Amino acid sequence: MAHDAAALFPHVHGASAVTDWLCWKGPDTLVDLVDRYVSWRLHTPAEPVYVFVLERVEDGLVMGEGTLRFDGHPGVGDLGYWLGSEFHGVGHGSDAVELLVRAGFEHCGARALTAQIKAGNVRSLAALDRHGFRREPVGDEQDALALSPADRPITWAASLSRRTWERMKREAGEA
Repeated sequence: MAHDAAALFPHVHGASAVTDWLCWKGPDTLVDLVDRYVSWRLHTPAEPVYVFVLERVEDGLVMGEGTLRFDGHPGVGDLGYWLGSEFHGVGHGSDAVELLVRAGFEHCGARALTAQIKAGNVRSLAALDRHGFRREPVGDEQDALALSPADRPITWAASLSRRTWERMKREAGEA
């Protein structure tokens, strides 16, 4: 990931259309982003963190980042993702969720996956809904919407069990 930081940096540095929806303000410098990726490698095998560069299939253009974190809760992965603003609104977020769900269940052995969403992030909620996540309110979204996007708290928790995902695959004929 550290070697991909230069390609990711312009999509997240000073990009409020991206960072307003994240739980961190984004990197101040390229070195900050490299350090972030290097520090993720320090997790123990019992609490792995997987970081993915999200690339457009047709040309390999770097669009954003996806993460699966298993820290503190083995078997339950917490997913997160962001895309550069020029990639918003065309289905890449849904594709990112699909990638993270498949990685979590097929390769990481997750029993369940979760995601946390800030108030007002309707695109992320829609992407998670499309892939069978069940969402629950964890805060007052109406009060939170009065805040600037960067200051909004997480007001939704979404989850997807392996059993639900496998049922959805069978129903879609994916075996």
